[in-house]
Parts: sequence; structure tokens; C-alpha cells
Amino acid sequence: MAEIQPIDLNRKTVFVLGAGASKPYGFPLGIELKDTMIANLSNAVFQVVLKKHNFDQSLIDDFVEALPRTYHSTIDIFLEKKRKYREIGAYVIAHSLLPLENSNLLFP
Repeated sequence: MAEIQPIDLNRKTVFVLGAGASKPYGFPLGIELKDTMIANLSNAVFQVVLKKHNFDQSLIDDFVEALPRTYHSTIDIFLEKKRKYREIGAYVIAHSLLPLENSNLLFP
């Protein structure tokens, strides 16, 4: 077994955390994010916003149909496998997460 080395606080260090690390700050876990995205996509006003941001109606319709039916365990894997949805997927993720940002929780 490898020996655990102490952290040198004088060196720059990067911690890679899983998605669950953001849950205490009010952000959703994978399935919750997917559900939020599906709810946003079912909103006709949001679909108009997508069209205003130059997403083609046929792409919007395809994405609205494909996302709820995916068997992929995370939205990341879904977008990795279904590359044609990457840009619209990233936009819908951002739209779903930005309202949840609360600087008071991040920087009390």
C-alpha cells in the first residue's frame, strides 16, 4: 500500500471533487439536474429563448424527446455520446444551474 504523503500548503494544489460536493451549496445531483433540464425544456417560453439563441427547432424537438428517454446515467455521458446535443445541452445546463448560484452559501 502506498504511503500517504502530507500536503505541502506552500505549493499550489488542485482538488478534484465529484459532483456531489456541490450538493450542500444547493446544486442538484445528476438525476435532479436532468429532471430540472426536462422541466425547463417543457416550458414554451424557454423554447422561444432557445430559438432566439439560434438553436434550430428540429434540434430543440429532438433534444426534448431524447433527454427524458436516455439510458445514460449522467447528463455528461449523454452529451459525450450524443455529440449533436452538446451545445444545446450545455446551454440548458447553464440555464438550470445559474439560478441556483448563491454567493452567500459559497462565501459566508
